[in-house]
Amino acid sequence: MYQYLDPSCAIELDQTNVQSRVEITLDHSNSGNSLSNPVLTNLLESELCQTTDVCIDTIQIDPDPLTIVNWNQEVTVETTVCNNGPLDANIAFFLQNLAPTIAWDILPVECIGTTGTISCDDIIITINDVFWVSDAFIIPVDATVTMQTIAVFLEPDSSPNAEKNQISVRSGVTVLEADILDSNILNNAQNDTVLLQPTSACEIVNLKVTKTQISPELPDGESPVNPIDFGEVSYEITVENPSDLNTFIEL
Repeated sequence: MYQYLDPSCAIELDQTNVQSRVEITLDHSNSGNSLSNPVLTNLLESELCQTTDVCIDTIQIDPDPLTIVNWNQEVTVETTVCNNGPLDANIAFFLQNLAPTIAWDILPVECIGTTGTISCDDIIITINDVFWVSDAFIIPVDATVTMQTIAVFLEPDSSPNAEKNQISVRSGVTVLEADILDSNILNNAQNDTVLLQPTSACEIVNLKVTKTQISPELPDGESPVNPIDFGEVSYEITVENPSDLNTFIEL
């Protein structure tokens, strides 16, 4: 015997249908059917969850998003977080550099404006190496908060190719309340692209490594028809660098 527990809430107000099966687990093969037929159980309606719709949008305002940015040139973006309602919500939001090989320096991050019954004094930002994130705060219905971020991208020593670099910058917002769901998660995150100057392509080496059995001598141990006894086997490992570039390796 078992029981179904009433869920805390549902996104849609409709009858709940649960399908269940029974499966037999054996330590040997079974010539019959180990998985039962499905049984559909109709349960009562659950209460609707509380929902609200928070959103976020980030735009590059300087330089123009279609221009190629120089290394160490200041890039200014504005991030606006909003609450379309119908409920106030406890949220946090962030801006992140998604480039794994290109670092940035975040210069000032400041709140430059709000609408509704919230002020810039309510927003606290923590800056890390690859992102900044807000502390949790209550955003009222129909309120907005706009943050301005100035950052510079640092040129790496090299890159896989000499083409221009396209850096993804991601912004996101999330509701931090267990009993309030976001009714529209499609506007909870946004990816933007910053175009950067090309970087010198990495120099490429062409290393080769071989491993050869030297004791017992082949063909002993080479195939199932020439097995060897348990015991010591010696191999010779050779690493070659036919390229013109010296490099450090680890075997």
